[in-house]
Amino acid sequence: MKILYFTSPDPDNLQDAYLHGLRMLFGADLVDYPKKEVMYKGWNARPHTEMYARLFTLWRTLDDIPVDRTDIDSRLRKGYYDLVIFGSIERTLPFYNFYLPYLNFKKTILLEGEDSRGLNPRWARKFMFFKRELQSKASYYYNYKLIPKFIYKRVSLHRNVLPISFAIPKEKITTGISLSHKTKLFPSHIVDGELREHPKVKAFAKNTDNTTHVFDNEQAYYQDLKCSKFGITTKRGGWDCLRHYEIAANGAVICFRNLHEKEPLSAPHGLNETNCIPYTSADSLLEHIEKLSDDAYHALLSEGYKWIWSQTTEVKASDMLERAFNFWKENA
Repeated sequence: MKILYFTSPDPDNLQDAYLHGLRMLFGADLVDYPKKEVMYKGWNARPHTEMYARLFTLWRTLDDIPVDRTDIDSRLRKGYYDLVIFGSIERTLPFYNFYLPYLNFKKTILLEGEDSRGLNPRWARKFMFFKRELQSKASYYYNYKLIPKFIYKRVSLHRNVLPISFAIPKEKITTGISLSHKTKLFPSHIVDGELREHPKVKAFAKNTDNTTHVFDNEQAYYQDLKCSKFGITTKRGGWDCLRHYEIAANGAVICFRNLHEKEPLSAPHGLNETNCIPYTSADSLLEHIEKLSDDAYHALLSEGYKWIWSQTTEVKASDMLERAFNFWKENA
């Protein structure tokens, strides 16, 4: 299958996760255009400490294999590609607008990974549209706010619109981490401000706010998680965050503040009391942890590993394509 994948130059969690997964699945038949330089091993145009997320986890992960990026314009116009995917419809909008007359409904996928809850109808109604941070309220925004608030939750999203989530490269998932590897309760970076300032937790936290970077290299960041029993995460700009996946991938149990407030359509998907610890306050989390037996901890850790293996870039990219193909088949 020949896939043309439109990209934008800067790091973008969703766009780059699915680029990674599709490359793993299809090799050079996945054509990233323009070439997403920051995804390739050895990229050093700027110091990683000046880049988004310090380029941990997703970026500089691909081998720079030969990919035919010649004659893209002519090939797209002639229908050469089996699929055309816009890795971020907002960030690749100039390409979308330019090639719109040549796009086929059953060969085009739009991805949207922004924190915004709103939907743009001119995209969502036209092609297969996968949206992160998808929730029932999006129906209200999707319909131009022309319906009263008291009924907008009853309005279904357009059939073209489906949820999507971040993902993690499978090579970043550790194996064999158990309770015996743990030397402390929490990692050095704690994003929950209330918990960070709690007397029982303050000694663990090295960051002074939610955004301060603690580590300059990925290995040290991962090692900190591996020796921590628990990793803390919360909703930030949106519910989905690469941090959730990094915690589970490095063998710490996710502690997720106010997870109960997340709507089902919004990622991350599949997290619950069996594989993480949802909590509502610093005191409630600490009380839960104090009562947690070793057996219960091992059960959470084991289920957390099962969850993260279902969230790899390859698994999620394959799932995205399967849902798109099923949709096109059902709506022939």
